Amino acid sequence: MSPVALAFGVLEVTDSAARLSAVTTAALVPMVATLLLGGGIADRHRRDTVLCLTSLGAGLTQAVVAVVLLSHQHPAFLLPLSALNGVCQGLTKPALRGIVANRGQLSTSDLAAVFGTATVAVTGGAVAAVAMLVPLLLPSLRRIEINRDRD
Repeated sequence: MSPVALAFGVLEVTDSAARLSAVTTAALVPMVATLLLGGGIADRHRRDTVLCLTSLGAGLTQAVVAVVLLSHQHPAFLLPLSALNGVCQGLTKPALRGIVANRGQLSTSDLAAVFGTATVAVTGGAVAAVAMLVPLLLPSLRRIEINRDRD
């Protein structure tokens, strides 16, 4: 599940920034902790098999997270699910990097895909921040405009 969607889901259910940070940290810490292990597994086993298994695990955990959020269950259920998803991500990243590195020369379509992914990764957060701030700032801008008209 996208981190943005997960954040909105947790805030919808709990309305607590502390619980949101706990869920986010529960995914981040296991991911960082398993990156080294993921590199060893990717070197010793077929990378496509590792990617299939870790993607399956990530998909299952994300499906259960969606069920927990949609059924408005207690957010404590999200902590172990986020941790499992972080483990799957930590095992996936080295295997995925190894597959791209093994390909050697990248074709034009591969470069376009990499460029598109990098562009979305860089601009996505900024666009989301602007989309969230504009509705918050519009009432203030209207008040300034009304006060200016009165003068």
